[in-house]
Amino acid sequence: MVITVLLAVFSFISDLYNWIYYENDVLYSESKKSEIVHEREGVKIYVNNNFDIMIFNPKNMDFGVSVGKPENVNFYMNSNFFDEEALGLVVVNGRRMSSRVKGGGYFYVKDGNPYIGIKRCPGYTDYASQTILWGVRDGNPNTYLTKRGHANVKTYRNIVGKDKNGNIVVIVSNRGGVVTINDIINEGLKMGMVDGILFDGGTSVDYKYKDNKYSNKFKSLSGRFKKIGGVDEPPVYIYGNLN
Repeated sequence: MVITVLLAVFSFISDLYNWIYYENDVLYSESKKSEIVHEREGVKIYVNNNFDIMIFNPKNMDFGVSVGKPENVNFYMNSNFFDEEALGLVVVNGRRMSSRVKGGGYFYVKDGNPYIGIKRCPGYTDYASQTILWGVRDGNPNTYLTKRGHANVKTYRNIVGKDKNGNIVVIVSNRGGVVTINDIINEGLKMGMVDGILFDGGTSVDYKYKDNKYSNKFKSLSGRFKKIGGVDEPPVYIYGNLN
């Protein structure tokens, strides 16, 4: 009983902390230099004051897409934007769960290999998750996007991309990391991202990485508070398992 109460109190304090940053631009700070905190074969993880940054070699991690939060995986992160149901293409185990929408970008897996597609995705894939926003193409930022008004809103964000060596680069806000679209795109460029797409941010941000020596996770708003506030959980996640 005592442990349950303590966990509830901790969850409340964590949510309150995240919400204060989410609602107050005055607490915004520019990203500082990233430091590596964990490294193993095929995995490098960096952190700074705004972001957790993960670089995965696809030779060492098998990627997929799930409807609902996956269990027993080394990595997961929320993906598609949604309005009760997922917006855009979702493919799980070769089966289309949701239809594509115009534009945006794709994280997809074909023949076991992960790809980032800007405005394009093959007709058949093993897995796919679509976003309505792309941030980087051929090493250049999407200036049409960064000049739009909503791009300056400071909130929790994420971006997934590839570097020139084919590594999957995942950058996600950590606790207190309320940033603009330009902020997270620039962080991606600093980490060598050549193609990158932005998935759903704000109260949807939810990610975890865990192996036998290191673990970290961040959820911008707990399930308990989402139920209280009538906020839906993300319907789709990308995930990875170390091999």
